[in-house]
Amino acid sequence: MSAGLIIVLMSLAGCGFTLRGSDDGSLPIDRLTVTFANSLHPLQAPLSRYLSSYDVELVPRNASDFELLISNEAIEQQTVSLNTRAGAGQYELRLSVEAALHLNGTLMAGPELFEAQGNFFEDTANIGGSQSGREIALDDLRQELAQQIVIRLQAIEI
Repeated sequence: MSAGLIIVLMSLAGCGFTLRGSDDGSLPIDRLTVTFANSLHPLQAPLSRYLSSYDVELVPRNASDFELLISNEAIEQQTVSLNTRAGAGQYELRLSVEAALHLNGTLMAGPELFEAQGNFFEDTANIGGSQSGREIALDDLRQELAQQIVIRLQAIEI
């Protein structure tokens, strides 16, 4: 390895630079109650997976000092482009939730709005396929929202 490359790598490491997603980090919380606005909240599974990957134990209400409140999700869908028959061809989806963190009933952070957006194509010849394309896009957006929430939790000083 050349001396110039070593100097560049050491400089980047010294300034705290890391590639996005490569910094494992940790959460300042080891036990957390997550309360969703409804019992069948679509963000429940991806958020639980992300929190578990950071060794956060998810516990029932009143079993932790920390409670994360998640609002109902809001979905906006907008036509981006038209197909050759002047029908909608591509849609933009915007998914959002609000989250707030409480410590022993006292608001610590939030409520904060988390948003993610993406696109999907509608195949008018295959309506079933279009619906599954929308669901796949929504699943991806939920993964992104869960990641955003966990990143925000990492930044909280307790």
